[in-house]
Amino acid sequence: MLWRKPSTAQRAGLAPVLAVLAVSLGAGAPGRAAANEITSLSRSHDVEGRTVITVTFSEPVPRELVRRFEIAGPPRAVVAVEGVGRSFEPSELVIGDANVVRARLVHHPDRTPPELLVVLDLTGPDPEIVDLRTGGSRVEITVGPPDADPTPAPTAAPASPTRIPQTTVTLDTTAAVAPTPTPTRTATPTPTATFEPSPTPSPSPTPTPPRTATPRPRITAPVPAAASPPAGTLPPPIATPAPTLETASRIEEITLSNRADGTTLLLVAANGRLPRGCARHMKVAGNEPAIVVTLRGLSAPGLSRTLSFDDRNVRRIRLVHDAGTADGELHLLITPTSAAVEVRRLETAGPNLVVLLSGGGER
Repeated sequence: MLWRKPSTAQRAGLAPVLAVLAVSLGAGAPGRAAANEITSLSRSHDVEGRTVITVTFSEPVPRELVRRFEIAGPPRAVVAVEGVGRSFEPSELVIGDANVVRARLVHHPDRTPPELLVVLDLTGPDPEIVDLRTGGSRVEITVGPPDADPTPAPTAAPASPTRIPQTTVTLDTTAAVAPTPTPTRTATPTPTATFEPSPTPSPSPTPTPPRTATPRPRITAPVPAAASPPAGTLPPPIATPAPTLETASRIEEITLSNRADGTTLLLVAANGRLPRGCARHMKVAGNEPAIVVTLRGLSAPGLSRTLSFDDRNVRRIRLVHDAGTADGELHLLITPTSAAVEVRRLETAGPNLVVLLSGGGER
């Protein structure tokens, strides 16, 4: 959903993204911040389900003029932008998702310089502003649960074969406990003299059983061989880690294909792995409706700036690179065949971005 200030046809449609491109090429003077005003207020979602609220202004917004803070009871997050001379109507955007109930614009023209507050009514104490970015004439506020940093806890390597011989050693000691104490303590004065008279009397059979038992526990020492896999079975395969792709830096190919159910599959292939959260989309209303898919940190130096298609959902795609942001952004400006076309799915899979569109009529 997109709320826009009624204006000329040039401001409708793709004006927010083209304004960003104009700023990156040197248009706009930073000294005119006092005459700044809002031209659009919109919301979208990234691939992780977080809420992205985009505020577009008529002039570039320097990062030092933007600050944020939180208010408790009820939970709210506020982004303040200095140097905004005029507000925007309507001043409230109902969102109603898992993170934000609504976004409200509160203008303070009596302050020096004048200030605009973007007040976000949150759904609870967990959602918060996880990312705040300025790029040209846009301010992007990403709201969602705090990022969890999973830390895997590796366990010790299997050591069962080394522990098995230790158990057999204890068996050896238990077998030798019975014979050793009695002969050694009685033979302490003269061991040889005591052993010679002992065979003549009848009690001599008592020392013989321990002698037959002494070689035996050491024979049980090779018991660990029983723990090895039986003959004829193969050892388990050694797991080799799958090769990891480097993070992508540019787009190499864009393809479009029709599906039997009337949907269109847009596949964007990069030169490496696309990180989670690098892609988002928004729908722009106006005289020339558009769908904008934004890829953070990517460019497309080897592709044509305009791609035309004979498709039931997509008429053409224009590529606009915005170098004015911190990481650089690539905008795919999709011109649909009708205003009913919308994005049904957007997700990253390795080096590919998959976008599923539907809603267009027959070609």
